Amino acid sequence: MDDAGRSVAAGTGLRPRTRQRSADAARAEGRAVKANVRSKALRKHAEYVEPLLDSIWPFLAIVVVLVALALTDFLLVEPPHAARATLLALRLVAGTALLVLAGLTLRRLFVQRARLQDALRASEDRLVSSLSDIQKRRQAEALLFEEKERAQVTLASIADAVVTVDTSGRIEYLNPVAERVTGWPVGEARQRAVAEVFAVVDEQTGAPIADPVARALTDGEIVEAEGNVVLLCRGAESIAIDYSVAPIRDRAANIVGAVLVIQDMSRERQYAARLSNLASHDALTGLLNRREFEQRVRSLVEARDGQVGQHAVLYLDLDQFKVVNDTSGHAAGDELLRQVGALLRPRLREGDVLARLGGDEFGVLLPHCPPAPALRIADALRKAIVDFRFAWKNRSFTIGVSIGLVNLADGPHTLASVLSAADAACYLAKDKGRNRVQVYRPEDSEVAARRGEMEWVNRIHRALAEDRLCLYSQPMRPMQASAAHVEHEELLVRLIDEQNELIPPIAFIPAAERYHLMPTIDRWVIRTAFRVLAERRAEGRLGGTYAINVSGASIGDEEFQDYVRESFARFRIPHASICFEITETTAVTSLSKAAEFIGAFREPGCRFALDDFGVGVSSFTYLKQLPVDYLKIDGSFVKNMLNDPVDAAMVEAIHRIARVMGKQTIAESVESAATLDALRSVGIDYAQGNAIAPPTMFAPPGMRARHVAERGRHDGERARTAERHDAERRRSDDVVHIGDGERKRQRMHKGRVAP
Repeated sequence: MDDAGRSVAAGTGLRPRTRQRSADAARAEGRAVKANVRSKALRKHAEYVEPLLDSIWPFLAIVVVLVALALTDFLLVEPPHAARATLLALRLVAGTALLVLAGLTLRRLFVQRARLQDALRASEDRLVSSLSDIQKRRQAEALLFEEKERAQVTLASIADAVVTVDTSGRIEYLNPVAERVTGWPVGEARQRAVAEVFAVVDEQTGAPIADPVARALTDGEIVEAEGNVVLLCRGAESIAIDYSVAPIRDRAANIVGAVLVIQDMSRERQYAARLSNLASHDALTGLLNRREFEQRVRSLVEARDGQVGQHAVLYLDLDQFKVVNDTSGHAAGDELLRQVGALLRPRLREGDVLARLGGDEFGVLLPHCPPAPALRIADALRKAIVDFRFAWKNRSFTIGVSIGLVNLADGPHTLASVLSAADAACYLAKDKGRNRVQVYRPEDSEVAARRGEMEWVNRIHRALAEDRLCLYSQPMRPMQASAAHVEHEELLVRLIDEQNELIPPIAFIPAAERYHLMPTIDRWVIRTAFRVLAERRAEGRLGGTYAINVSGASIGDEEFQDYVRESFARFRIPHASICFEITETTAVTSLSKAAEFIGAFREPGCRFALDDFGVGVSSFTYLKQLPVDYLKIDGSFVKNMLNDPVDAAMVEAIHRIARVMGKQTIAESVESAATLDALRSVGIDYAQGNAIAPPTMFAPPGMRARHVAERGRHDGERARTAERHDAERRRSDDVVHIGDGERKRQRMHKGRVAP
């Protein structure tokens, strides 16, 4: 056979075996399908038929028994006697079987019923549980929605702008305030980078500030604004803000976003700027105030060594301002100050500093101004004020100004010394006739004296604080033998300095008067004198009259009268033992106030003396309007009356006028017996001076500390006395209790003995 035949034979021989294997596989697959169907049928039969048969077979058995009984009855109509017994037994067995089957049937019915009820109950439970789960889920959804609504309403209601971002720094939500502040609606801002919506720069430098949200997301910490920050709003002006960024974390502490809170600080910055302006500017004139002026001068003085050029300071004090204030009221005075400030400002150079220092005082700082130009500027300011006419309600006023000029090139080197020198030069200009410019020179003796007075201000303050003032008393003796001998003493204030030296009043009283310290000193004198007099009165040594000097500043103080009344009531000093001395200058310059003060305390019994009488040209004119008891002739007339006939005539004239008006006279500064004889020949009532007796200590320094210590000692003694009285009272109570117990025991003893 050739190769082609073998190939055909091989091909034909292989094909029947392949068909055989395919047929076997098909038959096996068919058998598997049939087995599967059969198993499903069996499972269905077991699932449905078997429970059915298990439930109905007792019924089927009952039917079979009934049918068997019926057939037996039908076939055996008349059974034989032998069969009847068997039949009866069968019937009994059948009946018993019926009862058993009926019981089984009922039992199965009840079991099925119980299973059915359990199944129904389980179904109901599952249904109820499902309904409960559904209800809970709906409640949870409702609560979640409500919380979301509340959160959105809360965010929409708060005054701050709130922006929430995701972890990538893109915006998710803006509340309405954030929309208004940034200028971005929430629809447009959502999913935008926060740096695009929230762009901030430094308010001072304008430099951009790095994205704080990215920093908070990276560091996981709260980021707050540093310094003053400005937000660049969309389509609007920038606004001042403050911000803080906090990361948002889930329960696992993972960062899921951030919240940016923005506060609009525009109003607060305006308030701060306004407060800063008020802190450095005068509210009445709008000029710089004293605090800012001193700061400018201090910075210039401290940096003077490192600068090229010279500087000057002017101290201006308006003349006749009190006339405007007193005649037209404080409103006119305020308007005058405003107009003067507006008048001075245009006459200064660019860079010069003009300030109101207080009251009617102004200050000018002239940086880089040599002495000659500084003097020209000062004189120009003076001329401008002199030429100025202030009109108020159909009245016109002319004022002037006294200016103190300090050149800093060779002058003071501290702020305090510069201001002190300028103040001293200004007051010296007033003393020389006002309306002038006084240049400060360190070698000027007049300026040095004025500065010495200013230094006394601090020394007086320290002396008052350290209780280093004291009182001396100098007697006034009656000159006529017929006069009743009544003690009359004048109380004189003295000061003990830091070296424990006694300072006479002529050294510090002028400074106290010039710098308004006399009301404080007068109050100290009254308080100290009344305390000593109260102690003397308690000891029975109070007699005569004690003269106390009252300054013009205290006479014009509305609260001083109340203080004197309270002191009389507190220390219980008789009014008749006090004589107030008022200087003639004070009485003339404040006539109405002096008359009011005299009338207030003369009625209760106080006496009054007009001190330094005769130095004023209008003394006799005003004397009729002042109901005083004594005229104290000024010591300048008394000292020279033996050598100057004019002074002797003045002393005699004053005494005669006093006699006509029913007043007594007192000559002070009597230093010799000859002067004393001359005064006696004139008829003077009282004399005072070293020829009579020098001043002696009345109230030593440190009275306040001693009074506090004595009061503490007295309080301790009162406490110990009270404790001693309490102890004695307790002992007396114990004695009473012991006596009661003894009497009770005696009565009991008598009761036992009596039977």
